[in-house]
Amino acid sequence: MTPQLSAGLASLLASVAVAPGGTTATVADRTVRARTPAGLERELGTALYETFHTGHPWTAGARPPLALQDTALVAALSNEIPHLRVERTVPLAQQASGSPRARPVPPAALRPGVASHDLVVSLDGVRVRCPGRRVTPDWGVGTARVELTPERASLSPGFFSVLGTCEPTPGKPLLRVYVHPADSRAAVPLWGRVLRRLEDSQAAYQAKVLSLPSAHPRRDGLVVYLGHGSWHHCHDVAEALQNQSDTAAGTSVFARRLAPGVAIAWEPDDARPQMRGLSFGQHRAAVLARALVRAGQRHLSPARAAEALREARIDPLAPYRNTGSPREDTTNVSGGGS
Repeated sequence: MTPQLSAGLASLLASVAVAPGGTTATVADRTVRARTPAGLERELGTALYETFHTGHPWTAGARPPLALQDTALVAALSNEIPHLRVERTVPLAQQASGSPRARPVPPAALRPGVASHDLVVSLDGVRVRCPGRRVTPDWGVGTARVELTPERASLSPGFFSVLGTCEPTPGKPLLRVYVHPADSRAAVPLWGRVLRRLEDSQAAYQAKVLSLPSAHPRRDGLVVYLGHGSWHHCHDVAEALQNQSDTAAGTSVFARRLAPGVAIAWEPDDARPQMRGLSFGQHRAAVLARALVRAGQRHLSPARAAEALREARIDPLAPYRNTGSPREDTTNVSGGGS
C-alpha cells in the first residue's frame, strides 16, 4: 500500500491525541490544555514545534528568558566572522514631502555615483541614515549600493545574524540549512567553520545562531539561508561538520536529514493570512495542530493529514518541501544525505 505521509509524520501523528471537546491534547508525555479549541490549536502548535522541530528540552511552567542575548557569547560569535564588510542593494528612503510612490529625488548638491552627503536608506524595513562614503545611489531606480558590516545582532530575536559577502537573489526561494550545536560553547567554533566554508565557496547566504546559552541545544540552533544558485552549498555545510563532536545528532522531523545534526528545508509557500509570517517549523507545526484539533477525533487519519498538508502547499511524503519547490534533480540539492 502506498504511504500517504512520510515516516516521520506518521510517527508524529501516532504520538498525539486530542480529547473530546477539543481543549486538551497529549503530545508524547506532555499535556496541552486551553479554554477553547482555537486556543488549543495555538498551544498544540507550540508543543509540536518544540517537540518535533526544535527539540529544546521542555519544562512545565518555565518562563521565557528576560534577555535574548548574552554579551560574552555574542562577542565570541562575532570574532568568528571571516569577513569585515558586505555590500547590499537597498531602497533609498522617500523624502517626507514626496508621493509614497514617487522615486527619491537627489538633492542638488549630490552628483551621480558615491554620495557626498549622508543618505537615508531602507534597511530590513527600517529607515537608516548612512554616511555618504558608504552609499552609491542609483536615483533612476530609487536604490543604492550600501557598504555594511556583516553583523545583524537583532535581526531575528534570540539569534545573532550575519550577512554573507555574496547576496542572495531577491524574490527567489531560499533553502534553509539547519545545524544542531551540542551547546553554546560548541556553537562558537562550529559557527566559524560554517561561515568560513560558505565564504570560501562564494555561496550567496545569510546565517544566524542562537545568542543565549540557555536556549541551546536546539535542532535549529544554527540556520543558513541559501539563495538561488547556491542551494547546492548545503552539502558544503554538511561536509564542514563531518566527524565533529560539537554537533548533536538530532534533526527536525519536518526537515530532510543530510548528516547527523544537519538538515534542509524550503521556506514555506502558504499565502493564507493565518499562516503568513511563520517560520518553517512554526508553519508545519501550525498546519498539523489545526488539522488535529478540527478533525473532531482522538487521532488524525493519514488521509486527512495529507489533505491538510496539501492545502498548505506541503508535500506530505517530504514535508521539508513545498508542492511547488524547485526540482532537486535540477538544483544539485538531491545529492548526499539520507
